[in-house]
Amino acid sequence: RSPSAADRMTESMERSTERLLRDLRMPDVRVRERGFPGELDESELETVKRFRAELSARDPVYGEIVRSFSDVEGEAYALCRWLRARKFDVD
Repeated sequence: RSPSAADRMTESMERSTERLLRDLRMPDVRVRERGFPGELDESELETVKRFRAELSARDPVYGEIVRSFSDVEGEAYALCRWLRARKFDVD
């Protein structure tokens, strides 16, 4: 039996989340300043995950705006850039 579309979507999101968490903890390029991937405390990591979930729940245009430079900087840096500008306050 082949996986359903929902199963494939779930699997894809899980891989995407795993990749994001890896990039947040051990980025390829490291900027040694607070609020950048590789320099986040546990509270900031949780905030990044919450922010990403919020983007998924909102109108897709919000995610497009936040990730507008992700081709160049990657999702981890894009999410952190927005959160640094807002002092890691999602609300």
